[in-house]
This record gives sequence, C-alpha cells and structure tokens, in this order.
Amino acid sequence: MNAALAEARKAYDSGRGDILDRLNTEILALARQLGVPMLEEVNLNTNASLRLTKGGEPTTFSAVTAGERLRLRIATAVALLRVGQERGWAVIPVF
Repeated sequence: MNAALAEARKAYDSGRGDILDRLNTEILALARQLGVPMLEEVNLNTNASLRLTKGGEPTTFSAVTAGERLRLRIATAVALLRVGQERGWAVIPVF
C-alpha cells in the first residue's frame, strides 16, 4: 500500500509541475500592485487555502482585512487566467 501511495504521489507531483510556484509568484506580484504592499509571501495549496507572510509574520487569508481579501481574490483570479494562458490552457477573449 505504501508503495502505491508513493507512486501516486510521484505521478501527481510530476503532473502538477511548477504551477503552484508560478501561481504564487503571480498572485504576490498582482496583490502588491493592487495595494497590499506589506505582503511578502503567498502560498496557495492544492486544497485552495492561501497562507501568507505579511510584515514578517505568517498569517492566513481569513486573518487579513476585508479590503486585502478582496485584493487577494482579484489577484488570484487574474493569476489563474494569466498562468493558464501562458500554458495554453485558457483563452482570454480580447474585446
């Protein structure tokens, strides 16, 4: 059983690649541009939880201000679209 779990985890990790790292980088850059300057690190997990480092302290999405949560939601949505388009997974219509 442990061998099967190890193989499944290896296949999952190789299929996932660096997408979470790329999303974290993009979310961080966008959130800073949208007005969350104290944000230092973003870590989006596969279960869609968002762990943050803000002002040198670890925190979570639910612990930041309502305005910061809105900015992080927007940054995450735009990051998903951008990274998806980079990888050929999404097409963003141009009007």
